[in-house]
Amino acid sequence: MGLRCYYIGDYFLNFFMNLLVKILVYTVGALFTAFILPGVHLNGLAGALVVAMVLIVLNTFLKPILKVLTLPINFITLGFFTLVINGFIIWLADSLIADFMIDGLIWAVLFGLIMSIIVSIFESSDKKKKG
Repeated sequence: MGLRCYYIGDYFLNFFMNLLVKILVYTVGALFTAFILPGVHLNGLAGALVVAMVLIVLNTFLKPILKVLTLPINFITLGFFTLVINGFIIWLADSLIADFMIDGLIWAVLFGLIMSIIVSIFESSDKKKKG
């Protein structure tokens, strides 16, 4: 019985460590991207942390639904419509967070593109370490 509880505790520890790393990557990515793009305005580290958590939640729950609903358009555009979906999610995060402002849809799409590149770099390096 003790071994099983240890295994469950180990599972939750790994889950929360992965979540903390994901929040850190999204926070650094948001700060870096807001620094690069003049159409993206972010107020400090606390704002970047809130943006990271909101984006993680939206990407986890809303993005798969939007991808399924826009599957025909995504198929016709060879996947480039995913950039519009990312821009919409960024725009939605902009409307939910007071410390985060984007000047237009183009800046939202660029923000989403750069964030996707940053997150995929960190995720691919994490998979290589586990692999």
